Amino acid sequence: MTSALLSFILCVLPLAAGTTGKPTSGKIKLLGTVSLTAPGTPNLSGAGLEIRKGPNQNREFRKQISGTVGPARVPASHVPTPLGSLVAPGAPLLAFDGITHADQRFAGTGPYDNTQYSLEPPDQALAVGNGFVLEAVNTALRVRAADTGAPLTVVVALNQFFDLAPEIIRSTPPVYGPFTADPKVYWDPATGRFFVTLLKLGVVPA
Repeated sequence: MTSALLSFILCVLPLAAGTTGKPTSGKIKLLGTVSLTAPGTPNLSGAGLEIRKGPNQNREFRKQISGTVGPARVPASHVPTPLGSLVAPGAPLLAFDGITHADQRFAGTGPYDNTQYSLEPPDQALAVGNGFVLEAVNTALRVRAADTGAPLTVVVALNQFFDLAPEIIRSTPPVYGPFTADPKVYWDPATGRFFVTLLKLGVVPA
C-alpha cells in the first residue's frame, strides 16, 4: 500500500523596501507532517495526531482533544486581528485586477514553465503591510505596491516559491509533484514580515 503525505508549510517572507523597493526572498520552515496509511491502520506520527478507520471503511483524520497541541495548529491568540476601519465617503480607494485563472495557470519560470494545473474555485488570500500588497490565488502569488497597485513581481508559482517539485511535468508519461492548495497570507507588524502558509499533499510521481 502506498501512503500519502500531508504537510503544513510556513514561509516567512520579509518585505522591506530597500533601495530598489523590491521584496527579498523568504525562508521555508516545515511545521508538521502526518502520514496517511491504509484504511484502518493506526498511525501516530505526531503529537496529538491520529488516523482511524471511519464507519464506511474510509480514512478519517482526527485530532486528539487531550494531550499536547500539534505543531501545525496556531492558537487563536496568535492569529493577527487587524483593527476595523470605516470607509469614509470620498476617501481614495485602490483598485486593481487580481490574479486571474490564466495568471495562475501559466505562472512559473525555467523548470516550472507550463507545470501548473487549471484550478477552480479560486482560493484567495490577501494581506497589506509596509507599503506592499501580497496576494495569493490557488497556487500562485504576486506582490504589488500598496499605494498604486502596480505589480512589483511576476506571478510566481507557489511550488516554485516553496522550492517544491512542479505540480505536473507534461511529459509522456506525465510526472506528478506535490499537490498544493489553500494559501493564506498574513502581515505581522510586530516582526515586519508577511507569513505565507500552504497545504501540501504528497503524491506518487507516476
